[in-house]
Amino acid sequence: MNRVIVIFILQLLALPQVFSQDWIVFNKGNSGVPDNLIKTVNIDSSGNVWFVTGDCFYGGNLMKFDGTTFTKYDSLNSGIRDKFVTCIEFDTYAQTWVGTRNTGLFVYGGLKWINYNTTNSEMPDKHVTTIAVDKKNVLWVGTDNGLLRFDSEKNLWKVFKKTNSGLPNNQINAVALDSSGTPWIATDDGLVKYDGKTWTVYNTANSKLTDNKVNHIAVDKQQNVWVSFWGGVAKISGSTWTVYTPQNSKLPLYCEYTVTIDKTNVKWITSNMGLVKFDDKDWTLYSPANSNIADYFLNKVVVDKKNFKWIASQNGLIKMK
Repeated sequence: MNRVIVIFILQLLALPQVFSQDWIVFNKGNSGVPDNLIKTVNIDSSGNVWFVTGDCFYGGNLMKFDGTTFTKYDSLNSGIRDKFVTCIEFDTYAQTWVGTRNTGLFVYGGLKWINYNTTNSEMPDKHVTTIAVDKKNVLWVGTDNGLLRFDSEKNLWKVFKKTNSGLPNNQINAVALDSSGTPWIATDDGLVKYDGKTWTVYNTANSKLTDNKVNHIAVDKQQNVWVSFWGGVAKISGSTWTVYTPQNSKLPLYCEYTVTIDKTNVKWITSNMGLVKFDDKDWTLYSPANSNIADYFLNKVVVDKKNFKWIASQNGLIKMK
């Protein structure tokens, strides 16, 4: 038997039973969700849950759930002509920004959709991987070919690449902003901090990163930066690094993780073995083997105003109370 499969089975058998949480699953069979594979999810200031369905081969739909009705946005009722939506973010004016794989960046203010692409703007690439919005309503947009700073109010564009900045790689996987508005940038060649003047690169040679490909970043209430990479999660607190791996924590093996911080500063970590909860002391893994969560394979978690968790899974949209 394959060694990975054996380890997977042993991990399942070792899980404690945790059935105390309330789980609600929205899927193709019981709701207006058109596909059970949910790639990403986010929540706007009004509490609407926006999510994306579909796989990487055939694509899917951008969806909005207002608590009662599911609304699908496609080429028939919106300006989105791309079935491969990659990310969703919201600005201070409650506008919805949508990144796509093939057609760049879209913005929706409630009346019409506007598209920014490589032919009508300074977008450095058609594939948008991540979007972050700072307190001044400036967008930081990651692409396959550089980082974009876009002030949409002043229509000011600035593209950062390896050739004109301190970026070690043009592949941008994630961007997160700390309380001062400083962007932390995940690339294929390390973690980058940019304070507006200085680019600081952290990699396996000068930090405790064990992999130069950084996949995801989150910033908690104490401004600790949580960095996810294949096989581990690093917590950066000032100059102090703490690295959590399956060997020294309850993180499952052979996983790519994302970290989300809830209202009480608890960390929720997605994996392909279930959902991990870490309160800075204790670790809890929720999976179908020990709870009523709908799937092992989870893509992203977001937190609403009531501190409920909304989870993008490969078996539906999950609400955890």
